[in-house]
Amino acid sequence: MDEDSKELVAVVTEAGVRGFFETIAAPLVEAGGWGADIIKRRRLQTQVKTLVLAKRMLDDAGLPANAVSPKLLVPLLENASLEDDPEEAADPEAAEAMQQRWAALLANAAAGELGASVSLAFPTILAELEPIEARIIDELTSVEAPEEIDIWGLRMAVGLDAAEEPVRTASLAHIDNLERLRLVTVRRPDNYLENLSTYLLRDQSGDSASGLYPSRAFGTPQVPLPERRELVTLTELGRAFVRACKPPASPT
Repeated sequence: MDEDSKELVAVVTEAGVRGFFETIAAPLVEAGGWGADIIKRRRLQTQVKTLVLAKRMLDDAGLPANAVSPKLLVPLLENASLEDDPEEAADPEAAEAMQQRWAALLANAAAGELGASVSLAFPTILAELEPIEARIIDELTSVEAPEEIDIWGLRMAVGLDAAEEPVRTASLAHIDNLERLRLVTVRRPDNYLENLSTYLLRDQSGDSASGLYPSRAFGTPQVPLPERRELVTLTELGRAFVRACKPPASPT
């Protein structure tokens, strides 16, 4: 056993999660791959914290641990180790929330059929999220959130002041990243309908306050105003991802 492996054995034993680690990493442990191939020395403490938290979540839910496929376990632990330590982070609360999400992913994977489904893509997705982006998708699943929410309202809900231009621009980039990862969809205003409504407003005398314009040109009594807001909604992938990033629930 190499020195890194010996150190891993000592640390997980001291943390009280050696049995848990041996269970979820059974294929690797049996192959003698205790250390260097999945656990980098400088990130060991962060990974052990993830193990401790995941085990605690399973214990709290009264669920047993099962072996986790190395194809999922290796990237999960590797990426989790890159997160900021809450004790050293500039924003301890955000760092702790990210650490909890990694632990929940691991706990659900170890819970097997009793936990939320954990896709092989989820460790990569979580690794590409900033804490504020994870908060945004959490907000979209809150009970108070409507099926669709406009970007301005979403920014305000997560504490991003839309009146400040740099913050507003950055928040749009966060939405773009979530859309790139296919976690959300954004329904944007239709420029054609916007131009059409402007034309009809000039062409006809109507009550703009009613949100409807009379139209002779198209032979219809009224034409509705197009939606002018950008509306965000979670995709099914986004919903599954959020479920997997929350601690597993007790089966009872």
